[in-house]
Amino acid sequence: MPKAPTIVLNVLSPSTEEVPKKLTFADIPISTTIRALKEKIQTTVPAQPPLLRQRLIYQGKVLASDETSLKDVFGQEAI
Repeated sequence: MPKAPTIVLNVLSPSTEEVPKKLTFADIPISTTIRALKEKIQTTVPAQPPLLRQRLIYQGKVLASDETSLKDVFGQEAI
């Protein structure tokens, strides 16, 4: 069975102290939802930012739907 497609994802943060300026997640499955990504950020960052305080933005658009997958965000051609 072929391995599910993955991406390397860089998350940039404007936060001053609580969150590192850049987080890199390797081998994130493209099926990962926005909620799952926020949970991963929460467990990775020492300050453990609550999910409701995290705002993910891609190309100027807020990724508000927790059910949206990274494949939906980036599109198949970008993967």
